[in-house]
Amino acid sequence: QAELASRAEVHRVTVAEIETGRKNGSLDALKRLAAALCITVDDLI
Repeated sequence: QAELASRAEVHRVTVAEIETGRKNGSLDALKRLAAALCITVDDLI
């Protein structure tokens, strides 16, 4: 989570909350995470 958060420039807690379903995540955060993972937002969700 920490490495992904760093690569996506998103807070680690945000990554954890999205991953566990406590938060949906903003579109911006999802775009950043998808880009960091080299996938599309559609693939992510």
